[in-house]
Amino acid sequence: MSKKVLITATELNLVQFWVYHIENLLKNGYSVDIVCSHVGGKLSELKNALSTFAGNIKLTVVDLKRSPLSPHNIHGFIQMNDYLKKNKYDYIITNEPVMGMVTRFAACRQRKNGAKVIYFAHGFHFWKGAPALNWILFFPMEKLASFFTDTIVTMNREDFSLAQKRFTNANIKYIHGIGIETGKFLFSEDIRNKKRKELGLTESDVMVFSANELTERKNVIFALEIINRLIEKGHKNIKYFVRGQGPLENKMREYIERKNISDNVFLLGYGKDIFEMNCAADVFLFTSKQEGLPVAVMEAMSCGVPCVVSNIRGVTDLIKNGIGGYVCKLGETDSFASAIEKIIDSVDKTELTAENSKILKPYGRKDVFSDILKILREEP
Repeated sequence: MSKKVLITATELNLVQFWVYHIENLLKNGYSVDIVCSHVGGKLSELKNALSTFAGNIKLTVVDLKRSPLSPHNIHGFIQMNDYLKKNKYDYIITNEPVMGMVTRFAACRQRKNGAKVIYFAHGFHFWKGAPALNWILFFPMEKLASFFTDTIVTMNREDFSLAQKRFTNANIKYIHGIGIETGKFLFSEDIRNKKRKELGLTESDVMVFSANELTERKNVIFALEIINRLIEKGHKNIKYFVRGQGPLENKMREYIERKNISDNVFLLGYGKDIFEMNCAADVFLFTSKQEGLPVAVMEAMSCGVPCVVSNIRGVTDLIKNGIGGYVCKLGETDSFASAIEKIIDSVDKTELTAENSKILKPYGRKDVFSDILKILREEP
């Protein structure tokens, strides 16, 4: 009889990270059910993806929100608890803080009856230098939930070290993220030329690119300050393109207008041309304040774009100074600007990115799926 697996997450997390692994679990003889919350507008996309797989996947939606303080989460817990009373599993895989807490607390009875509960931490909401409120809100809950967890899977070195020290009652594992399809992001000169022409770029223009949500966490106003500093230093040929949407878009547009840099900065909104944009770019700029393991950086690395990044958890697993790009201290505008200037001035940019394919290999989907299988097959 096939082993039964339950995967719980937001529908957005499932679409972004788990569809490939669900398909391969089915191919490896596991049966898979899903419980998700609906927070990202991707439920139809998830249903469409699952409908293409062989196997009867049961999808259930519960009323959970991302905020741990939302009253909806009480109803969501009741729904999850009722669901797990009626269904039995060999493995329960859960993701994200709220869904992870609710699932692990509701799965107590299943765990006593032999189910293995596995929590994938895509990036703890507490880290070195995190605001005190993050530690006050999230750490005690994660500590408590760890007593109801067989295995905690971490995806960056800092989280792995922290989990080993703080969550000693659970089995702690490290894997290289949740898997990216690096083969989709290999540089093409033809695509570069076509995209640069489409964007109206000349040979002398330096294209800096970012792909991220327009939020405080992604530190997008600081990114504009870096670009403005470069323009002030005489780099009038800097063209900064941003793919993404978010609540800070109006604030960014106000900054662009106030600094009179509308000829240099272009907010493009959401788009599915990230690969083409990376091919066209000369520099990938990543100023985020908090990450688990940034897929956007890995996609840029795969495409051979030198990256200028924040010195934060997860990012420093991927980029070192002079290897893949440059790492800069958060808040130091001149440090970021100087790093971009180094790339502009370098004769051979490929020296910076020569190690990228080697660094990225264990982050590939096939390698990560092998790691997931090992975790499932490992005895408690």
